[in-house]
Amino acid sequence: MGNFYHDLNALMSLEESERERLIQARIGQGKFRQDVIKVWGGEICAVTLTPIKEMLVASHIKAWRSCETTNERLDGANGVLLCAHIDRLFDQHLITFKRVGNEYRLKLSDKLDRALLKQLGIVEGDALATGKLKTDDISRFERYLEHHQNIFDQLNIEG
Repeated sequence: MGNFYHDLNALMSLEESERERLIQARIGQGKFRQDVIKVWGGEICAVTLTPIKEMLVASHIKAWRSCETTNERLDGANGVLLCAHIDRLFDQHLITFKRVGNEYRLKLSDKLDRALLKQLGIVEGDALATGKLKTDDISRFERYLEHHQNIFDQLNIEG
């Protein structure tokens, strides 16, 4: 209960405009997650197919801060449900997905230990479970993914 009061006090000490922005962001996160679940056709990790809701993160493909509009920020096609450990790597652009034919295959940064990742169920070349995406969702997903891939490529060349 102590954390609740600490968080409440911290929130109340903010200026009203900042408080409103944070509240709207939290509301938006819930809507974003629901939209990602709807677009992807279920609540499972798109890589491991893990259905444990408590482990899943609705990960932005194009980061919230990089989005140009609220629609981009909340677009379910700008997200993918991932297990938390995979989300962390994806968010840091240490993994991405590259199109191979009609599939999107997992691509790992050279900075990562592949043997260790394999123990965690992360294997380069694994296909993203996109079977339930609709055509118009796929085109938006690809646009966001291209943004993610560009950052991934830059970090791997420069890093």
